Amino acid sequence: MYYIYVLFLNNKKFYKVYSEDLNRRIKKHNNGFVESTKDNRPVELAYYEAYHNKKDTMDREKYFKTG
Repeated sequence: MYYIYVLFLNNKKFYKVYSEDLNRRIKKHNNGFVESTKDNRPVELAYYEAYHNKKDTMDREKYFKTG
């Protein structure tokens, strides 16, 4: 499965991205192993969607980032 997810950061902003392993990736965010979110921890999962197809996931991520 592929996941598009939205995190609510400690600085009151949203972070939108996709991953193949949602639980592992959120743990990495909260443990400071993701450069783009490490200074805004803790992060909170605000929303996610699951897809079988990577292209659909990437298209949805693009929509979130530009919409």
